[in-house]
Amino acid sequence: MTIAHYDRFAEGYWDGTRDHDADQNEEGLSGDRNGCFLDHDTWRDYVTAAGFFQVRHYYRPPGLPRHKQWWLATVWRKG
Repeated sequence: MTIAHYDRFAEGYWDGTRDHDADQNEEGLSGDRNGCFLDHDTWRDYVTAAGFFQVRHYYRPPGLPRHKQWWLATVWRKG
């Protein structure tokens, strides 16, 4: 998914996942969507174990206080 795609459809994604708590570290279906609701530390552990290293992370949507930024975006490099 690209950032532009997310920006166009962010409200729909948020609507489908707003009742999920990433601190519970859940994976599974949410209606018709497959979701992965992990906190940053758990996600980093999974991807690092797969042989990637994290380049950066940030929260979306931009420009809001952190408690209103529901989406974690991460950038990884194989190495």
